[in-house]
Amino acid sequence: MVNDGEYNSQPDTVIITVNNVANPNDQVVQLKAGWNYFAPTVQASSMKVEDLLSDLGENLVFAHDSKGKAYWPSQGINNISQSLNPSYGLKIKVNSPQTLIVPGDPIPGNGNISLNSGTHYIGFLANKPAMETVQGLIDTDALTIVYDSSNGSYIGKENGQWTNTIGTFQKGKAYMITLSKGGSLNIK
Repeated sequence: MVNDGEYNSQPDTVIITVNNVANPNDQVVQLKAGWNYFAPTVQASSMKVEDLLSDLGENLVFAHDSKGKAYWPSQGINNISQSLNPSYGLKIKVNSPQTLIVPGDPIPGNGNISLNSGTHYIGFLANKPAMETVQGLIDTDALTIVYDSSNGSYIGKENGQWTNTIGTFQKGKAYMITLSKGGSLNIK
């Protein structure tokens, strides 16, 4: 019951309906027009690329993994058969800004992942101090660069010194990491 705040005014009944309430476990990814990194950070009912990206519809132009396998729905091409996970993500191109919501549950485990040499698109399961998180890769001379496509920030070596403009790895966000040799990382 509500009223207008006036003395002796008649109360009225208001019905409020809330639609589309996001599950707090869902991954919400803001994609800018152009290229973005994506790795699922929740356990969805299907971890296949075509299912995870289906809500983007015709806004999805192209997606590929770090090995060159592609998902190009407008051309009927999908040679990404491996299920996506936080340590196996994609570089995706959308034609306009989009919000991708991936319904799911928290991913179990301790968050330790092993990575081979090369480029990887990985997602973080928790907010983590970026430099502290990759320090082990730096100490073993494995890290080449970490890049955030959403804002151009990075961790890389300049004039013999490591520079960190990322600050904190963000939960639910994916980053490109390139290694000169294998190493391990904790994403949780």
